[in-house]
Amino acid sequence: MARSRNNNEILTGPTWMGLARIVCVVAIMVGAALFGPATQCRGGLAGENVILVVNGNSKASRTVANHYAHLRDIPSINVVVLDDVPTGLSVSLNDFRDRILKPVLETLNERKIAAQARVICYSAGFPTSVKINEHTAKLTDEDQKKYQRPLGSINGLTYLYRFLFADDPLYLGWGPNLYCRGAIERSFVNPFGGENGERFDQAVVDFNSDDPKAAAEAFADLAREFPTLSPLSVRAAEAYGRAGDTANAAQWVVNALRAGWTNATYLRGSDDLSDVVSMSAVSKALDQISDAPAVLQSPIGFDSQLGWTSSGYPIPVTKGGLPYMQSCVLGVVHERGSTVDQIIEYLESAASADRTFPDAVFGYSKTGDVRSKTRMPGLPAALGRLLSQGQKPSIFKKPLPDDAQTYAGLMLGTATMNLRDRNFRIAPGAIAESLTSLGAAFGTASQTKLTELLHAGAAISSGAVTEPFSLQFKFPLPSIHAYYAEGVTAIEAFYLTLSSPYQLLIVGDPVCQPFAKASTDTVAMRVQRDDDVRILIETETPQLLADPVATQRMEIFANGRFSRATNPSREIKLRIPDDASGAVDIRLALISGGPLGIRRSYRQTLDLKGPIETPTLSVDASDAQVVTVSATAPGADSVTLKIWGQDADKADGASASFPISRSQWGDGPLRVRLVGKYGDKEVQSVPLVIGDED
Repeated sequence: MARSRNNNEILTGPTWMGLARIVCVVAIMVGAALFGPATQCRGGLAGENVILVVNGNSKASRTVANHYAHLRDIPSINVVVLDDVPTGLSVSLNDFRDRILKPVLETLNERKIAAQARVICYSAGFPTSVKINEHTAKLTDEDQKKYQRPLGSINGLTYLYRFLFADDPLYLGWGPNLYCRGAIERSFVNPFGGENGERFDQAVVDFNSDDPKAAAEAFADLAREFPTLSPLSVRAAEAYGRAGDTANAAQWVVNALRAGWTNATYLRGSDDLSDVVSMSAVSKALDQISDAPAVLQSPIGFDSQLGWTSSGYPIPVTKGGLPYMQSCVLGVVHERGSTVDQIIEYLESAASADRTFPDAVFGYSKTGDVRSKTRMPGLPAALGRLLSQGQKPSIFKKPLPDDAQTYAGLMLGTATMNLRDRNFRIAPGAIAESLTSLGAAFGTASQTKLTELLHAGAAISSGAVTEPFSLQFKFPLPSIHAYYAEGVTAIEAFYLTLSSPYQLLIVGDPVCQPFAKASTDTVAMRVQRDDDVRILIETETPQLLADPVATQRMEIFANGRFSRATNPSREIKLRIPDDASGAVDIRLALISGGPLGIRRSYRQTLDLKGPIETPTLSVDASDAQVVTVSATAPGADSVTLKIWGQDADKADGASASFPISRSQWGDGPLRVRLVGKYGDKEVQSVPLVIGDED
């Protein structure tokens, strides 16, 4: 999915980057055996970044979507309803691509919301797996032919959409996800191909020989051209330090921090920077970033509009980066999965967990089972990172904990588990998952399904849709919990630690973020009518906060669609036309957390009170199954009722009564809105939520 050169669109043909470059990027990554921010990276997730996909012919799908859209304040423009969804647990590759994925991406382009999309979230009522025989048949590597089964998950293949639209099986390699974190040394591998790759290689030769100044200048030039690649600034600083140019070395350390480098331990441990890091100003700056061990790469907020390189850092897609689109499933309604009520229950629990900072344990099962042993090599690094944050990791030598502690995270490795008789508690917002063969194979009763962990209290979980052969790169690394504890969202924690996501079904709330240190500013909005008409947005930092978090960037959305980004401001004035009428939804996203891009959004509906009277709605819910909405738009030629942005009914004239059948639109909260048509002009009402008490 690439952004076009002229607008923020997702391209669904094989022309986005050129297949030669895809081959180059993935070949570099696989050759480096990777198992596994930049301030320009617009990472992080909130409701405005969630694309909620609904099966229009499934009441269960609509009901789950109604609840989730309300819980996460997802704009109606982000809700995509499909009416031709294949039935069953599994779907052919062509049907998935042509009847599900392509219509979703085309809708994002049509609505001009591709640039703000960070996760495609499927409601209940979708196939969970996709048959990819056409792609496994193209494999030539004997190991891949043996271990890569012809069945992928719906969210894994959505994440790897670029390869699907290219009809290319390269995603079946061991590490197609360049966004996945690896060892910190990976930060300094050559992220380029072609001429820039040669420039990088020559700079490395100069750095390791007798010409560190030439290396410094080469790394600095590349860093200026690619400001999102903060390791280039680190290398420039080290080369200047080796050349004895302390002043320039100090400047490039500062540049690295501005570009998103967040590991102070690495900088302090570099022999080439020993004179620099002892400088007072630099030392104080390093005190503001992470002192985690210099073992793993730091997390970066996800951005679908940037591409990722073999070093794990982003660059523009037009300059060779490989883009992805995060994805998950809200719930699986199935006799071996969940009921609709169970899905709603764990989604509500997850939404309540944001920014609660649970005082709980991160637990790791360590047994002789291969399902447990597979991930043990990555455990020390994860434990070190958790301990550096003041978190409480715990190792238990059984399939499940047998204590009464509360767990904010569980990494398990067992085929079956009895969660009904447990003594331990899973904290709201927790990530809990188990490495096993059939955790998301709902067509068989064999093995405990991932949904049991959700019913036990987890916010999100995962499982393989077919036999994964206990290969680490098909499951999250132990560092998933360390990154989650640093403040990323649940879905980012998964893809930051999942090198080969094609077989893993991820189910639950993608936006959950119990450890996010979001901006503590408050927001107020109002319409100001003087000589002209403006919307006034005011922000304020509450007094006497013990630990205030500053806003670093702001994004403004109108009626759910991204409008513009701005630096922090106490007052923003939006000029609107004098003849503007009706209601408008204004959303302000406050962004903090540096490269993590932690978001907190405020939405308010404002009545512009323009020359055309704002339409109104009223509801008669005396009949629980057929709700009646009365609509009035004085002077209108016609009125249209919209539910979650979808046209529900229309009538000529200025008023009408519209029946809403729950069997068609689902149970739970329904966001309805009236649009009055006045010649060529449309004026909308304040939205009304029906059934938010359900």
